[in-house]
Amino acid sequence: MDMKKIIFVIMLGILGAGAAHAQEYVPTPVTVSNEKVRMNGKTYLSHVVLERQTLFSIAKAYGVSVTDIDQANPALKLMSEGLKKNQILLIPLVDSSTASSDTGSTHAPEAEPEPQPVNPDDYFFHIVKWFEDLDAIARQYNVPKDLLMRFNGMTSDKVKKRQKIKIPSHPDFLTLPKTEEPAAPVEEAEVPPTPADTTRRDTTSAFSWFSRLIKNKNNISVALLLPFNTTGQINENYVDFYSGTLMAVRDLGDRGLHIDLNVYDAADGKQPLTADRIAASDVIIGPVDTLDLVRTLTAAPNRFVVSPLDPKGVELVEDYRNLIHAPTSAEWQYAELINWLADEKQAEDRIILVTEKGVSPTAAASYLKESGLPYSTLSYGILEGRNIVETLNGMMTKEGVNRVVVACEHEAFLVDVVRNLNLLIHRKNQVVLYGPARIRSYDNTIDIENLHNLNLHVCTSYYVDYDSEPVKAFLPAYRALFRCEPSPFAYQGYDILTYFVNLISRQGDDWPSALGKRREAGLQADFLFSQVEQGGFANEAVRRIIYEPDFTIRLVR
Repeated sequence: MDMKKIIFVIMLGILGAGAAHAQEYVPTPVTVSNEKVRMNGKTYLSHVVLERQTLFSIAKAYGVSVTDIDQANPALKLMSEGLKKNQILLIPLVDSSTASSDTGSTHAPEAEPEPQPVNPDDYFFHIVKWFEDLDAIARQYNVPKDLLMRFNGMTSDKVKKRQKIKIPSHPDFLTLPKTEEPAAPVEEAEVPPTPADTTRRDTTSAFSWFSRLIKNKNNISVALLLPFNTTGQINENYVDFYSGTLMAVRDLGDRGLHIDLNVYDAADGKQPLTADRIAASDVIIGPVDTLDLVRTLTAAPNRFVVSPLDPKGVELVEDYRNLIHAPTSAEWQYAELINWLADEKQAEDRIILVTEKGVSPTAAASYLKESGLPYSTLSYGILEGRNIVETLNGMMTKEGVNRVVVACEHEAFLVDVVRNLNLLIHRKNQVVLYGPARIRSYDNTIDIENLHNLNLHVCTSYYVDYDSEPVKAFLPAYRALFRCEPSPFAYQGYDILTYFVNLISRQGDDWPSALGKRREAGLQADFLFSQVEQGGFANEAVRRIIYEPDFTIRLVR
């Protein structure tokens, strides 16, 4: 029996079991439609899906079950493919004359509650992007700039990247306070909120004001939910992730921390956490799939749930205040790539955006447009590649560096772009290629030497620097314990558990407030979280790497 199977057998002995504890789900507000449709002898309500609505919130608003909606719309495959904006759903019509609590029939939607009094002091945060100024932010939220300045205690309209700006939720009802002291610099820690303020700003009711004063926890409980045994087959990737968490538990234990790691098999749509286990957990890591995440987020509304692996999990951040999405989104990787380009560009340099004709470009194109940097665009089809070299050559400068952004992830097109750019290097053009992270996975079709010739710049969520001291210490220990090489999943398991346990240990029950305070490096990934407006937290940390001409890969940040 190999080592991974031994690990899994041991793991099965400690997996927790238990039925999911049903909690009332608080849905995103949904306006109930009155438009009726009759099909196949049945009457339905017609609902148009809007952005940020979920299947669960729609079902709750109409007083039916998710299964009812799924069965009424079999062609949409809602349970496997989820909702799409502007989809039209058929909602089974609830007959109020037959629905009653005695028969257990589905109730008609309850009347909407009376609107609550407006609190003019309510606000949410906007995180300043590198290309924004206060005028743009004011226009975005339709709030006068001078009101924003006074609301934030600002004496100047200058803002910095990643600065938090308070946006009043009800500016029309706002009575501005008298001029106060200027807001503290962005780098300084915020003043702890008063008890009354905490009630309004907390992302969960689980933290009282007094619990925020407790720091330096040494006993930390973590629930880990992964789909180990999907369709009867052990998934080695998730066993590797679990192996990485075991290494983290060992290393953290050597530093005096006690981690109560409770591991559960969340395969096949199971939500195995009991109410007691939810209440006892400081943080929940997993599950992976977005629908499984929704089940756990719903069952544990007063605990933070970490989305550890699936990039699609970021789609839920706007809807769930208790979600922390660990993988950095592709959009943020592209935003940082353009930010990097702006940092490096010199006056004599030229920027060229290359896209594939007939294919929607990646977010790199929109971020380049928003940056305000001057650039030229070349869009061509793969069959034109042989004739495109002269066109590219005519767009380039001999005086400075030609900084080429390729806004496409298709393998064949990337291969063609890299080949063409290498031909132009031999014509004495200086070229730097800013490419998608996915280009690194095409090493079977793209000559790695060409990427080094082009001084490839990539922003990526994951990169292991084997020259770093922490990685040098981790590798032999992992090999000795598991008799194999760590996979990216093992590194991810180690990084996520280490980050959150250290954060909880330092901050106590107040740890969510420190998610965006500073960037922290792991073995493979970095973490710097920002809170989405009235939602959860998304990781914005990326690693910048350069393919050097001497055939080394250098981690810049």
